[in-house]
Amino acid sequence: MNSASRSRWWIAPLVGTLVGIPLLAISVTSAGLVALGSDSCEPGGCPLTNEHFNVGGIAMQVSLGLGVVAWPSARWLGRAVGVLVAILCPVAMLVSIIALLTIPTGK
Repeated sequence: MNSASRSRWWIAPLVGTLVGIPLLAISVTSAGLVALGSDSCEPGGCPLTNEHFNVGGIAMQVSLGLGVVAWPSARWLGRAVGVLVAILCPVAMLVSIIALLTIPTGK
């Protein structure tokens, strides 16, 4: 890898981070709001609602992990790996948002 492309290693993680931060805000807000959808469940909980919460929470944690890993991977493992991880970070956050916003209420 030449020095010109090596000096711009930070672009992909920066773009991934800048796209991921607003998605994180949307995901956290929707997680707080859709929790109200489980009010009509029995005391034991709603299995379908719990599955969506689990998928949304896991995808949110994966996205945060990818956001952290994107920076050192782009720096030390190369541009292709950095771009891949930087793209996967917002994609995981979108999965979290979709999982949280498609919760069936009371089921």
